[in-house]
Amino acid sequence: MNNDFSKDLKYNKDYSWVKIENEVITLGIIEPGVKQVEEFVFIMLPEKGKKLKKGDTYINLEAVKWSGHLSSPVSGEVVDVNMDIFNDPSKINKDPYNNWIIKIKLADTDELNELLDAKGAFKYYQEK
Repeated sequence: MNNDFSKDLKYNKDYSWVKIENEVITLGIIEPGVKQVEEFVFIMLPEKGKKLKKGDTYINLEAVKWSGHLSSPVSGEVVDVNMDIFNDPSKINKDPYNNWIIKIKLADTDELNELLDAKGAFKYYQEK
């Protein structure tokens, strides 16, 4: 596995990348997770205003021969969803770091301390 982890992002252990911008964080799917599926064909996004707790499912995904969900790395309120990927989920496969999924207004900044940096994420996913 190449080190496909940007130093500008944080990561959780459930295939999500996290971009922190003040009190709003942006979530997407990491490239190693995307490479495990052929092509995403369906994504169910949460509605704006939905309250999420850390560990709650934030998206359901279907690929050609796989379906599953990802859990939120933080607690907060969904303030934006990327309708472009709802209409064409395969965009995630083509460019996972430039196709975000949702934005969350953070409820507890302490939860950010539990995220992995690029080096920690690389090590975790290499061993997994």
